[in-house]
Amino acid sequence: MRGIVGAFGLRGEKPLVTAQPSRWMAARDLIWTCYDDSDEWVVYDPFSADVHLLTASARLLWTVVSDEQPHAIEDLVATLAAALERSPDDELTRFTRETLSSMDRAGLVRPLPS
Repeated sequence: MRGIVGAFGLRGEKPLVTAQPSRWMAARDLIWTCYDDSDEWVVYDPFSADVHLLTASARLLWTVVSDEQPHAIEDLVATLAAALERSPDDELTRFTRETLSSMDRAGLVRPLPS
């Protein structure tokens, strides 16, 4: 998992989420494309007119969140670990939390009230 721009493949100026939400909702109407020679994703948000560059892992996390079902952080980490064929561990948990926070700042996801 390598970052592209910013900490985890995207940037934004919104403050960090301080409490760790247990449920997330993905932004709607985003336009996605993937480079032919890379696993990086470009996403355009027509609402804000922002463009973001995401890693394949960040895109996978967004895809899991986009089903609009409540997801505990442990469930998200387990899903990512299975997709990446690795064990869930503290590093992957930290990546998941930081990526969700980055995507929140960018407007690609938002936390839902518990």
